[in-house]
Amino acid sequence: MAARRAVLTGWVAEHAKLLAAKGYDVVVVARRERRLKQPQAELKDRFGVRIHPLPCDLVAAEASASIAAELAGRSLAVDFLVNNAGFDMLGKFLDHPWDEHEKFVRLKSLGVAELCHRLLPHMRQQQWGRIINVTSVGGMFLGAPTMALYTAAKSFVHKLSEAIDGEYKPDGVHRTVSAPGATETEIFDVVGITDYWDNNLPPQISMMRPETVARQAYAGCMEGKKVVVHGAPNKIWAPRCCTARKPSATGSSTPSENARRIMSAAMSGRVAVVTGAGRGLGQAIAQRLHDGTTVVVVDLGGADITAKELGRTASAVTADVSDEVGVRELISSVVHRHGQLDIVVNNAGIDGEIGPLADCSVANFDRIFAVNTRGVFLSMKYAMPHLARSPHAAVVNIASAAGLRTIPGMAAHCAAKSAVIMLTQAAAAEYGPAGVRINAILPGGIETSMPRRVFDANPVLREDLTARHPLGRLGSPTELAAGVGFLVSDAASFISGAIVPVDGTFVAN
Repeated sequence: MAARRAVLTGWVAEHAKLLAAKGYDVVVVARRERRLKQPQAELKDRFGVRIHPLPCDLVAAEASASIAAELAGRSLAVDFLVNNAGFDMLGKFLDHPWDEHEKFVRLKSLGVAELCHRLLPHMRQQQWGRIINVTSVGGMFLGAPTMALYTAAKSFVHKLSEAIDGEYKPDGVHRTVSAPGATETEIFDVVGITDYWDNNLPPQISMMRPETVARQAYAGCMEGKKVVVHGAPNKIWAPRCCTARKPSATGSSTPSENARRIMSAAMSGRVAVVTGAGRGLGQAIAQRLHDGTTVVVVDLGGADITAKELGRTASAVTADVSDEVGVRELISSVVHRHGQLDIVVNNAGIDGEIGPLADCSVANFDRIFAVNTRGVFLSMKYAMPHLARSPHAAVVNIASAAGLRTIPGMAAHCAAKSAVIMLTQAAAAEYGPAGVRINAILPGGIETSMPRRVFDANPVLREDLTARHPLGRLGSPTELAAGVGFLVSDAASFISGAIVPVDGTFVAN
């Protein structure tokens, strides 16, 4: 098998490590000698790939032609290109001489276009190629004062990239725009705006980590996304920091809407699996997470309907959570398609037959435990190795208030949910050192088709169950989904091993 090669302009440490880990030989193009020496030993020793340093001043007009000629001279065909080289030039438009503006535009926009132009033919010929053009959320907004050419150049690359993708995707060549917000790189210290961001970003929004940007960009490119926006809260805050905004003619959002918008934006780029999401609680959870996350909807029936309602960034998988082979293949397919797994919500469950313990069949007992407990175990078992690689790994297991408070006629269900509670806490203790947060939610009485079936069989039970909720009512699926949304978000970053009742005070009563 021929070696795969990736070209990276500028020293993009995290992109280089990620591509090397995927088996690519890496061609590093940079002007400064220390940039070329830095990656060689680490990448070669760690990943066993070849590193090809290529010194080049990317500001020079002949830079792209020189790179293409050097690659051809070394017989280095390129399969993957990451255009990242650049420098930032802050100040008002007239603060810099025109020759500096020319160099900036050459590097940030024309150079990107020319290098794509020179490397695309080989990718078209072999019917496969990937290009990541690193721009910025700054290129997606109105021009920002003191950053005139920066935002203009990034906008140019953004639009150019979208057009190229449309033209050559049928030939097997895909191009993705990687648009990070404020990211923890040395450029912020060099241009002296670290303090500005520290003072202007809201406290709940932190700067992006370079490894997160690289991972999300690669996953988005392999998935076929045209644009991957990193640090999405900057879509909300960057324009406010850069320029005055007029009040909306339609009025402002409510605090709760703003909170949800910020939380959803902060979840952008993550991949979630929600089981039992064909209807009821699972469907509401999938809808809640989908505001900012790619959601894989899993169920024995109805998954395709939920996914269709959610839109293009959702997908459906038909699977039985009690089947080991099916769960293993489910997790494997998600990671293969999306390149990552960040969130798992184990919601699939059944009530089983309702009646006294002596009337409960062994088959009913076994089926309840197979779905409600074994399903949670299998999902965590096969998801954990992938979750351990995510910086935002979170698992929420939907147990039940019945796991702590008995409900007559549902002995097997109560026992199975109690087992989920202990499974959650044990797993949280084991995988906390790997950075995986695992929590359980205990729903009280929630108005879905499952309890309605129970109520139909025993109408008095609704009144009795409602009376056991001091709030005087049953909950809604959206109320429970809000709890899940919180637990998988960074707002709950220090919460793990928790058993959280969403139950109208049922457990405490």
